[in-house]
Amino acid sequence: NLPNSYGIPHLVMNMHSIQNEGIELNLNFRVKFKKGLTWITSFNAAKNVNKIISGPYPTPLDWNDPTNSTINLWGGIPSATNITGYPLGTVFGYRYAGVNPSTGDVQVFLSDQSRNMYAAAKNVSIKDVPTVWSLNADPGGFTDYRTQWLNRSMVKLGSASPSYTGGFVSTLDWKDLELRTSFSYAIGHLVRKFDENGFTVSNNSGQTAGIYTSRLNRRTNVFNRWMIPGDITDVPAITANADAYTYYLTSDKFQAGDYLELREISLSYNLKKSFARKIGAQSAQISTQAQNLFVWSKAEALDITTRNAFGYPRTKMFLLNLQLSF
Repeated sequence: NLPNSYGIPHLVMNMHSIQNEGIELNLNFRVKFKKGLTWITSFNAAKNVNKIISGPYPTPLDWNDPTNSTINLWGGIPSATNITGYPLGTVFGYRYAGVNPSTGDVQVFLSDQSRNMYAAAKNVSIKDVPTVWSLNADPGGFTDYRTQWLNRSMVKLGSASPSYTGGFVSTLDWKDLELRTSFSYAIGHLVRKFDENGFTVSNNSGQTAGIYTSRLNRRTNVFNRWMIPGDITDVPAITANADAYTYYLTSDKFQAGDYLELREISLSYNLKKSFARKIGAQSAQISTQAQNLFVWSKAEALDITTRNAFGYPRTKMFLLNLQLSF
């Protein structure tokens, strides 16, 4: 924060030091078969390991984001935040424990620290302290239970950065024909789920849903939301509370972002030199090519290769090429 005389409240600075190392493996194979068939393949795998070794945020509880005071106080920490001792892309939040059938509130698991603090504040045995807690329930005994107690239950949920990335290319040559395929992959990272929470409009005038459900489009699971005491569901109640489930980063809002993508497939044919000479060329090749065809992933996303459930999908491309050499 800067004095008012500067004319701006904050100044963006690079205040972190990072330790970064990695390893990359490349394997190449060339196999010749009978009748002129050749198979050439290459495989690549890379792993990057990094850690913030110094910065302004020694622990997750020290994080300060002036642009989003709500999440800063008690909601969780997104992957853009750099906490000392943790890798870039680390996501902090709460472990999801389902929906309270009596109230419709989302419940999270309490850490040992939170449970011990509760026992001390209430002067009860640790055996009498619950293991899960509803996000909107104030236990009493704290000035602000979210910043002084509940956020001690935040844990590392995972990372937005893949543990491993790489790809492999396979080429089959037979006489004048060549078939080439190219794949890429990424594993070991988290992306936000394809849901309504936190991605649409907020509590503006005329909207009473604190769960940030869209005014225009909603997922059909909204019909399964909690409505009356006793409902058993994993979709919380729609509420107008300012501290609703929307603001919290909980493990149920994330999914594994692993994917395998067929990036390119092409088939080419070298035309006979006698034909090429007839059109005044030394050689000629005709080929067809397709890009961004398929992605195999269990994640729900528009294009998981963008590492964002709502990332705009890349365009599928189909090409027909004629290459002449003079």
